[in-house]
This record gives sequence, structure tokens and C-alpha cells, in this order.
Amino acid sequence: NGGYVTRDEVFERISYLLERIVPVAERCQVQLCCHLSDPPAPMLRGVERWDWPVREGVERFLALYDSPYHGMNFCCGTASEGMADPATELLPLVRDLAERKRLFNIHYRNIVGGTLPGEVPNFPEVWPDEGDVNMPSLAKTLFPAIGAQGAVTLRLVFAAMKC
Repeated sequence: NGGYVTRDEVFERISYLLERIVPVAERCQVQLCCHLSDPPAPMLRGVERWDWPVREGVERFLALYDSPYHGMNFCCGTASEGMADPATELLPLVRDLAERKRLFNIHYRNIVGGTLPGEVPNFPEVWPDEGDVNMPSLAKTLFPAIGAQGAVTLRLVFAAMKC
């Protein structure tokens, strides 16, 4: 159906799906994880995005179904892209989600920039040690909190390399 879809309608659809698949995941002990929309934006092709603003969207998504098998494939780069100040906003969100054991997979990425409400996203991806987020601090928070429960993927920016 081509047309406008509100954020509330998107959440209704996600909830409908989760109500049916999370019980099966629990029985089979399979963690289901969701990646943020990339790039984050308030709307794309007539559909309001569920994860804009990022923290509010993630919290609402996780509140839809309370289960240790419902969590995030959390991309630090994508989350940062949707924040006005990733250097100060990302670490508290990651800490909170890790403590609640809702991080099942981590994409360990960094960017320069961010997005203020109403702006066009502007966020070049960079090497982990070159971006706005202090990645060693993020690692010190993240790894002890998730322990062996999750996986971490380091995404390298090969386009930035000169051969």
C-alpha cells in the first residue's frame, strides 16, 4: 500500500510481528535482534521511521515485548548518525542497553558529525579512532557489560584507504 505510514502504525506492525515470533524464539532459545534504520531520518518514502529520534525509538521498540530474546543488533555508527552530539549521547545509551542485556550484536563503527532535528544527515564514516565517539571508552563500557553474550563486528572503512 503506497501511502503515508505514521510512526504509531509502524510500531503497531512491529508489535504484531513480535507477538508472533518472540514466543517461538524463546522456545528455540534464539535471540532476535533489530538493526537501526540506516541512515536514520524522521521519514523515508512516506514512512515515518520507528527509530527517530534514536534513543526514544530504541526504548519504544524494546518496550514492545519484554523478553531476553528480543534485543538489538546495535550499530554504533548508525545510532551516532541520528544523534546531534554522538560524543555525549551514544555512551549512555550503550551503557543502559548493555546493562539490560539487550545488545546481542554490536557494529563497532565511528563517524564524524551527526544530525540535528530538521537537518539533512551529514556523517562521514571514519576509522574507529578518528571519529567523534571515544571508542576506547565505549569498549570499556560495552565489553564487560555484554561479556560473552554478544558479538562485536569491527567495520573498516576501506573506501578511505589509498592504495
